[in-house]
Amino acid sequence: MLTALLLAAFALQQFHAEIPLSGLGDPLSTGKSFGLAYEPQSDRIFVAVCGDLPFVGTPNRTIAVIDPATDTVIGEISCGIFPEEIAFAYDPLTGALQYGACSNSQSGTVTIWNAALAVVATVALPDRLGFGTCFPFGLAATDTHLFVTTQDGSGDVYAISLATLALDPAASHNVGAGRLGARCAVVSGALWIADSLGLPAFSGSEGGFLSLDLTTGTAASWLVARDDSYVLYPAGQDLAPLSVGGAWLAGTDLGGRLWRVDADGALNRALDLGGRSVYGLAADSSGGLIAACTLFGGEVLLVDARAERLLSETAVGALGAGGHAQPNDAVFAHDKLFVTCQGSESLLVFDQLPSAGPPPAWSGALIVSATTPDPGASVTATVISPSGGACWLLGSDSCADSAIAGLDLRLGPNPRVHLAGTGQISRAVSVPSGAGVTGRAWFLQGVVQDSGALFLATTPRAVVVQ
Repeated sequence: MLTALLLAAFALQQFHAEIPLSGLGDPLSTGKSFGLAYEPQSDRIFVAVCGDLPFVGTPNRTIAVIDPATDTVIGEISCGIFPEEIAFAYDPLTGALQYGACSNSQSGTVTIWNAALAVVATVALPDRLGFGTCFPFGLAATDTHLFVTTQDGSGDVYAISLATLALDPAASHNVGAGRLGARCAVVSGALWIADSLGLPAFSGSEGGFLSLDLTTGTAASWLVARDDSYVLYPAGQDLAPLSVGGAWLAGTDLGGRLWRVDADGALNRALDLGGRSVYGLAADSSGGLIAACTLFGGEVLLVDARAERLLSETAVGALGAGGHAQPNDAVFAHDKLFVTCQGSESLLVFDQLPSAGPPPAWSGALIVSATTPDPGASVTATVISPSGGACWLLGSDSCADSAIAGLDLRLGPNPRVHLAGTGQISRAVSVPSGAGVTGRAWFLQGVVQDSGALFLATTPRAVVVQ
């Protein structure tokens, strides 16, 4: 029955239109696009038309303004070279739109415009490492500042004052050498960053999550993948904050999974994507539907974030006139999904989207003492049965969706039973400390006797060694 419902939901989704971007901005460049964002007060979508790759082709320098009701380009905003990400700032007293902004990676600047779409400032950012640009990338706003992540490896997070529209060194931060901050979001007074770290002498790469406390300047981070095989290069790329708290984290070479961040910024659990890397994420207004763009995988995925299942996979290569390539980022608006493509010159539009299903009927509790332990640390997993009846602790190195004996599990086809008992059971395990353990992931889930002869699974958990 569940499979039939999912297939029915998938059957409704369809490719609706493509919005041409060719001819916009620099006439010597292309209309290839990168990030995009929806601004609800003006009911407009803003698209970073970046053109060809910097230092290789001819990058573009414009922001396309889209009417999502009619799927048409209605204006442009001139910006710096190779615009990447877009954010909006609102008046803290009235809530009215105050500014829009985009990061320009090749220029090393941030362009700021007002509610009338007039450019009011271009803020140059320091180039501490002498690359010619600090490669500003992720962008997010508080009531007082815009915050900009950088990809030059300096670890700098720059603050731009909304009062002066100038760089504010006192509110800027550094999160550590070698860090490359990607897309970001402000959550409960912290800047959450999809993050990666290049290790010294190219000995490895870590991809994961970083939370920067904007008041104290302290940063906490954790990884979910580590490697450097010159084939895999783990990197956090995007976050989709949820209205219910927490967020989903995506990235390239992060184990082919989305990773759930809880409301405190801690690693929570994972959702299997069949080995795919994801570059861009978007959540709809309910937080129930997630769109994921695989970039070089050439697919747009739809994920039921409530049921925590992959709903659909759409290859973009055959869509529209001549096909498309490298889906980069996405946004929901007007019950439609809009997707940029870095390898082609149109904005893709999908409609008749599926609805998210109900959350799983999980029961009981699974408590894990540490989801990001260091090598050699001890981790305790506790399963609690609400009825005081039988309970089991299961584990696996897979978080794939599976159903075993009618149980709704996220442990792949071959989970192991680690412990059994009644009422409440706990098991403490010492994390290995040998070579190669860093980045290893384990997935846990309990099974509990809910009432009578009814057995249900608990919420799953993920553990990744740091």
